[in-house]
Amino acid sequence: MIDHHPIILHLESATKVCSVAISQGDTLLDVQETHEGNKHSEWMTRFVDMLMKKADIQYSDLDAISVSQGPGSYTGLRVAYSVAKGMAYSLNIPMIGVDTLRSLGLGYFQQNPSNTSSSIVLPMIDARRMEVYMMALDQNLDTITPVQAMILDEHSLDAYASYDRIIAVGDGAFKLEQIEWSDTIKAKMTVHTDIICSAGHLHTEAIQKMKDQDFLDVAYDVPHYLKSPNITRSKKKLLTN
Repeated sequence: MIDHHPIILHLESATKVCSVAISQGDTLLDVQETHEGNKHSEWMTRFVDMLMKKADIQYSDLDAISVSQGPGSYTGLRVAYSVAKGMAYSLNIPMIGVDTLRSLGLGYFQQNPSNTSSSIVLPMIDARRMEVYMMALDQNLDTITPVQAMILDEHSLDAYASYDRIIAVGDGAFKLEQIEWSDTIKAKMTVHTDIICSAGHLHTEAIQKMKDQDFLDVAYDVPHYLKSPNITRSKKKLLTN
């Protein structure tokens, strides 16, 4: 039986950021991460061990493990899922899935809790060229636009013109600065590339799902890739076929 202050380990690897966090109840205890890029397989388990030792928490004390579900990097998502599944299975604890883009949007609200204006927050993850994975949340955390892959152009934000503020966050948000927007959109738009994916953004959703007993199937659940992986075939193999 889980008490009112469950200890949850959180894994985030949907982007270039490799991030691990640990929480107890509503309190985020610590976060360990690197922004170096594509270091997931090298650092994920190290960060887990570092956090557990620093917090003086035994693996047997964990009540659940949460993982960022995607969309995002195909390889990165697989690393966190492998670690999460292995730990959930060996420790016999539940595995919780948190939508990557929603947690990114919540990261903005966590840093701006006093925001009360009519705002739309657009979490964006880089999907190469002018494409992003994105969704839209209003100031009440309601989903206005569900998760989708979008190729950005000068009309991509027209649907949000009625809001007082259009706030874009994440490592894909910089692409908005490369587009010539209408004066209306330009006056309302703010870009926060400093707010990026972090395991520290997962705990709010993970705690609620823990209370709701909303768990993933450890054996069969897979990340939400949204798109097929971009795989380049070897030129040598093409020439020999």
